[in-house]
This record gives sequence, structure tokens and C-alpha cells, in this order.
Amino acid sequence: MTSWTRALILCGLCIAVLSLERFSYYGMRSVLPLRLMDSATPANQVFKQLSLVTTFGALCPLLGGLLAVALRAPLTAAAGMLVMLAGYVLLPLSSGTGGALAGFGIVVLGGGLLKPAVYGLCASELSHRHPALRVAAFVALYAGVNVAALLAPMGSGVVSRASNTTPVLVVALAVCVVTLVLSLAVVAVDFGLRTQRPEAQADDPAPGRGLLFASALLLVSVPYGLALGLSGDFWEVLVKAGLSASRVGALVSINPIVVTLCSAVLLCGLVVLHFVGARISMLYLPAAGLCVVALGATPYVAAASMGATSEGTVSAAIVVMAIGEAMVGPMLFGLAVGHVPRRFAPLAAGVWLATAYIPSYLMRLVFGDAPGARTLLLALCAGACLVCGLGALAVAHRVTRFLHPEPLAAAETGTDGPATGGSDTLVSAQ
Repeated sequence: MTSWTRALILCGLCIAVLSLERFSYYGMRSVLPLRLMDSATPANQVFKQLSLVTTFGALCPLLGGLLAVALRAPLTAAAGMLVMLAGYVLLPLSSGTGGALAGFGIVVLGGGLLKPAVYGLCASELSHRHPALRVAAFVALYAGVNVAALLAPMGSGVVSRASNTTPVLVVALAVCVVTLVLSLAVVAVDFGLRTQRPEAQADDPAPGRGLLFASALLLVSVPYGLALGLSGDFWEVLVKAGLSASRVGALVSINPIVVTLCSAVLLCGLVVLHFVGARISMLYLPAAGLCVVALGATPYVAAASMGATSEGTVSAAIVVMAIGEAMVGPMLFGLAVGHVPRRFAPLAAGVWLATAYIPSYLMRLVFGDAPGARTLLLALCAGACLVCGLGALAVAHRVTRFLHPEPLAAAETGTDGPATGGSDTLVSAQ
């Protein structure tokens, strides 16, 4: 059994596990507010409680990353699915607000254990000498999540009848059981398909420089994550504009559709880059994506500041920001985790996930009743994204040279440089 066969099987299983887990989660999440409001809880109180639980869930990947480093990542992923299964069992059985919130909290805790383990496992299985394929794995994971975000609410609407949320929760439980079986298959493959990978530690990036680079990407991700989180105001604008529920739902589905299509194009492009042995910096694409996110948010901010937002303005912002999201999200994530030694890849994924989500959740809690303040914050984040994007475009070549000068020098001089020391920022010919 070769290491490539093992990596292909494990990464394929990880993509299936994360996609199905997100499918069950988004399906449950789409009907949970209805179930809570059925218990005579005011709507504003329901959404505030859900936001608090979701914020708690944003911290859970830190615990998942630590456990995946202390244990094995596949074991942590399976443990996360077991925890989620307990939450999904509790949700259909609960009749009050307390039980439903407890079940939801257990589900998000399990997701926090699962996600960093899955991302870290994919990062550790693919060699640093093949950066395009390593980033492609993150793009595939991101695409799977967006397909789940698109299909799960649609499926929930088909399964649910007359605001009866129980069938949806039962389907989510069944999908969770299937996902648990797949996570156990990941454990079996990890322990059963042992291979010798002598390059596993030799091609790890230098810890000091790799950590510095990953930290820089982490800082860049903060305004990007805030901008995406604050784009949730788009739906509130559409509702206030008097659009029908079906029309709002159609516009909401634009984001995952555009992200999925762009991710498919990126995935094909990265695979082609790997096989043709092209040498380009992988920082250019997310840097350009940051600029696209900023450009997408700017017209909306300008219209909102003048009180002249329209369906066309919001739709254009959704499409353009979705294109930027597909370019930035999985690429920055893959590059950051890729510059951490393999053993600590799950912890790096956990830190990244927590940093990406916590600021936006906190900002929405703080500025929940101040749309003007949220618009101003979105404008600041868009400006920060533009500055970071332009700066990254300017220094991408220099960063690549600083991290891995030998392969770059070989590419520029036309000589046969050493095959070691490949980087996630550089697609090197193999």
C-alpha cells in the first residue's frame, strides 16, 4: 500500500464525513428556530439563545485541535461524531426550550471536535512537496460544505410539513449515523493501511518561519471573516424591502451556488497545475480574492450609507463576495495549516476555525441592534481586506523567496534545484 493510496482514501473519506456532517447540521439548524418558537419563546429571545450557543461552538475547535494532537486525528473525529449523535438523539425527544438548546449545544460541541481533526488529517496525509494537491484538498472540503449548505435547507423544506420539525430532526439523526460509520471507517483505514513515509518529517517546513507565515495569514483572515459575517445583514435588508420569502430564499442560495462553482473551477485548476509542474506562488489567488471581497462589499456599503439599498445592489454584492470567498477561504486556510508541522496541523486548524468565526459572532452580538454600526464596521473590514490583498499581491514573490529560496532560485536559473523543501506557497515541478 503506497502513501498516495492511503492519502487518497483518507482524504476522500474525510470529504464525505465533513459534507454529510454539515448536511445534517444545516438541515437541523434550518428548523431549530421553529421548534424553539413552538415552545412560546419570543422570536428575538430564540435567536439570541441560538447565537450564544453558536458562539460557544466557535470555541470548541480549540478543544478538538488539542485532542487531535494528544490522540490521533481519526479517533478525535469519531469521538466528535459520537458526541453529535447524542445531541441528535436528544433534539427530537426534547419538548421544551432547555432540552432543545442542550441538544444543539451537544451537536456544536461534537462538530468542534470533528472539524479540526478532519482538516488536520487531510493536511498531514499529503506531502508538503505537492502544495497544489494539499490546497486542492481544502478546496474540495470547502466545496462539500457549501453543497451541504445549499441542499440541506432545501431538503428540510421538502421533508417538513405544516411546520412539523420532527421529521427533519429524524432525518438529520439518520444522516449522523451514516456519518459516524464513515468516521469509524477513517479510523479503520488509519490503523489498517500503514505505509512507510520517510519524507513525512523531512519535508515539514521550518517551524519558526512556517509559524510566522501562518500567523500572518491568521491576522489577514480576521477582517475577511468579519466581512463575511457582517454580510448576513444582506438578508435583513431584503426582508425589510418587502421581498417574498421565496425570493429571499432564492437570493440566499446564490452564495453556496457561486462558491461551489468557483471551487470546482479552482479544484480543476490546482490539479492541472500539479501535473504540468507549473511554478507559481499560491499566495496570488487568495490575495486577489481579498480584493474581490472588498470590491463586492463597497457598493453595498455606499448604498446602505445613503439609504438606497436595492435588490440589485444586494444581489451583486452577494455574487462578487461569493467569488472572493471561494478564492480566499480554502486557500488561506490550506496555506496556514500547511506551514505548520504535521503533528500540530489539527491544532492549527482549530485555532484558524475559532479565529475565523468568533469575531463575527461577537460583533453581531454587540452590534445586533445597530445596523448603522454594522455597516460602518463592514466598510472598515472591506478596506482592511483591500489593503491586505494589495499588500499580499505585492509581497507574494518575496514571501515565497524568503520561505523557500532554493526551489525558487532553481526555477529562475533553469537549473535542477533540490526536490526537498517544497512549499504550500509554491507549486514545484515533481
